[in-house]
Amino acid sequence: MIILKIIDYEQLYFPYEDNYSSGSYGMVKECVYNNEVFAYKSFYDSRYIKGKKLKLSELSEVQNPYLYTPMFWVRKGNDTNQYLSKYCYGKDIDAFKDYDIIHKIKVLKSAKNAILSMHDNGIIHCDLIGSNILVENDEARIIDFDNATYKNFKTNAIQINDLSKDFINIFGIIPEADIYTFNLLTFSIINDCDLYMARNYIQNEYYKYIDNKAAIKICKGMSFSNVVPCKDFLIDAIDDSKFKI
Repeated sequence: MIILKIIDYEQLYFPYEDNYSSGSYGMVKECVYNNEVFAYKSFYDSRYIKGKKLKLSELSEVQNPYLYTPMFWVRKGNDTNQYLSKYCYGKDIDAFKDYDIIHKIKVLKSAKNAILSMHDNGIIHCDLIGSNILVENDEARIIDFDNATYKNFKTNAIQINDLSKDFINIFGIIPEADIYTFNLLTFSIINDCDLYMARNYIQNEYYKYIDNKAAIKICKGMSFSNVVPCKDFLIDAIDDSKFKI
């Protein structure tokens, strides 16, 4: 069993105390510990982390430059419901909707490689929304493994995003759940629309920039009516040669 080192909150220095990012269940702030920069994550309700601490501790054994898993538990008062992970100075992959098509394809391919590497390590993320894929110097990094499935630890589908939940309710917790949500994310970034609009466009066979047979086949294969979920990445089916100058 992996036991993460516990450090005290007082050992941390927050250079930008009021600068943080927040989500549905917690917030993340940049901090310094032992002269290194980390992301400090705390939760609005400690019950959210209940039952996940052993899984998050064991995820720390995965040494992978693509994956920013927990590194230390932080003791604050009487609890250790906070943790540190490696800090990424990048931006959400969603931000690349405003970039040119060549740049979009480049970062999406980097994200695809990160996902494959994650699956090779036995992790199914289950919550690959845009804010959980950060891009720094055009290299993708995956964060926020609170809802991931790893070894004998299964995710709580109630706590993950609706898109993953819809998939998991039909097909179960399998790597294709991450491929499905990433394909929707790919479509939304390429076409500059949100994830729910992307799903609607795909279901109605609207494929701007995605007009070759392979891409159309993948989009059709993302339907929940299929017995076998799509195993292919949409980014691989986009012919980017037409965009090169």
